[in-house]
Amino acid sequence: QDKMEHLPAVEGGQRVAGGLFSIALALVTALAAWEFANAGLERYLTRKGENEAPAERTSARVRTLLPLMQRALFVLLTVFVALVTLAEIGINVTPLLAGAGVLGLAVGLGAQNMVRDLITGVSMILEDVLAVGDVVQLGDKSGTVQALGLRAIKLRSSDGTLHTIPFGSLTIISNQTKDFAFATFEAAVGY
Repeated sequence: QDKMEHLPAVEGGQRVAGGLFSIALALVTALAAWEFANAGLERYLTRKGENEAPAERTSARVRTLLPLMQRALFVLLTVFVALVTLAEIGINVTPLLAGAGVLGLAVGLGAQNMVRDLITGVSMILEDVLAVGDVVQLGDKSGTVQALGLRAIKLRSSDGTLHTIPFGSLTIISNQTKDFAFATFEAAVGY
């Protein structure tokens, strides 16, 4: 009878230990995926850029795409670890996932401009239309690209003003420093 009283405590301890092991395994897996993906992304972007463009353009492309991809990967891994942790604690994650889907649909319908900005921004970045450090003219604004986000571009004009322009509002983009640039000037020469 003494063994029977200790059996539920042993099972409970094993359940807790198994849950902690699963959470620790999820964390280690997420950290390993983070390191592996960061190294792979940086190597891929650098190698792909070297085949296509000069070194300055490669550097600008890496500075532009790497933080965006790292942010997306971080969010994905955080959600994965959070779901595993909640499941191991004993919270049923199925209603959370269903609720997130419904919430995502509602936000998608309510935030069509934001979704348009996101899709346009991702396509512009993947097509390498703009990169950090480029001198561009966007509609009536011109300057140097300071930062590219998923929804907007930050453009520093020559007078020091920082313009934040949503990607969805861009119709014409004139990149003055992609691949090559020309400078036109007049020089007076004596006879």
